[in-house]
Amino acid sequence: MMRKCPVLFLLFLLALAPALSPGPCPAFEGPAPLAQAGLFLEAGKYSEGVAILREAIKDSQADPASQREALLRLAEFYANKACAMDDAKALLSRFMQIPGPEADDPQGRQAAALLARIRDDSRRFAPQDALLAKARADLALPSSPVRSAIIASLEELTRDTPDYYRMAEAWFLLGNLFLEGRETAKAVAAFTNAEAKAPALGFFLPLDSLLARAKAEQGAFRANLIVRLGLLALLFSAAVLFYTARPWTWVGGRHLLLLGALLVAFAVIYFAGQAFLDGYTDPAAILAADPNAMPSFVLTGMFTPGSEPSRLLLGYGLAGVLALFLFAVGSAPIKNRANARLLIYLYAWLCFGFLAGAFYVRDCRGRSFTEGPRGTKNAFEQAKTCFFFDLDEPEPYILTDPKAYAGIKTSAISDQELLGWVQKNVPAKGSDPSRFPKP
Repeated sequence: MMRKCPVLFLLFLLALAPALSPGPCPAFEGPAPLAQAGLFLEAGKYSEGVAILREAIKDSQADPASQREALLRLAEFYANKACAMDDAKALLSRFMQIPGPEADDPQGRQAAALLARIRDDSRRFAPQDALLAKARADLALPSSPVRSAIIASLEELTRDTPDYYRMAEAWFLLGNLFLEGRETAKAVAAFTNAEAKAPALGFFLPLDSLLARAKAEQGAFRANLIVRLGLLALLFSAAVLFYTARPWTWVGGRHLLLLGALLVAFAVIYFAGQAFLDGYTDPAAILAADPNAMPSFVLTGMFTPGSEPSRLLLGYGLAGVLALFLFAVGSAPIKNRANARLLIYLYAWLCFGFLAGAFYVRDCRGRSFTEGPRGTKNAFEQAKTCFFFDLDEPEPYILTDPKAYAGIKTSAISDQELLGWVQKNVPAKGSDPSRFPKP
């Protein structure tokens, strides 16, 4: 009997198993689409959240309650975070056309309250709305006095009506006007205020790109100011030393010959380095790697139509050699030659550093792109840098890939240097491009 007890006990448990079982394990369910849209909107992922809500609104198979909730949430997003009142009113009008529950309708009350608030603000701020509409229309006018008047009126609006319901749009228009007028600090402040008033304003208007542009131009302005002040300080120090040294009493022909030799040596080294790097970086190979990419660089060889950057950089270098020579002459009376040499080395480092900064900020618009893996110690890899210039003509594309423009008309080319280069390197229509030299 004792041996049968375990068997009977097991049979007893098997008999009770269906009653003791908690039932089938439920499948894991994530948040509903509308709840997921709310999470996206709260996290700042506006495109994802709005896409979900729009799909729910378009879904003809969805129940009316889900469509009403999607319409309400999207209208609240437009009104509260995107400053898009007209779009919000249109969505609320669609919401009202869908019948809701007869007994208790909290969504209907929310929609009615939001619509009433928007309409009340429209009536209360009718003069400000008219001013904003006029400012948008007048932005197309090129007259400077008109733009000044627009700025003055919008500044008065933002100052005197802090509770204006379209304040984000007013700040956005002000930022545009300040950016066009090169008042970058004011533009950054205006765009920042617009973003603070309506965090999702950039979903409808190019707020993010304009704010980034304003910050970039503000940084370029500051860098340009630093470079100018640095160069003025270096020039002033060299002039003071040169005057106190009274070199006109002892500088002779050999000193002037030394200056000439230094200038020639710098030019020779510059030309040799450029010739080496021009051969090291092959533009045709860069284009061949991605034939669909548009050229974004210019051939800057010394005897090509795109050689202006090279001539500018050479001029900066020769100016640096001349300034260094004047400083060295001015430091001649210093008795401690070790200290004098240290000052000359420091001056050379600062002078050429500021001159390179001036070339980068003033003449390259502060933009560059460096190829090669990060952290590489190969100097020639680091030297593979493309500087971007503001060019509105088609010359960069012709200079980069002349074989792609076979038979191009040259009657409109007034630059004789460019015309000669095109006639030499651009193949005629129907000819064999392989016969022409590689640019």
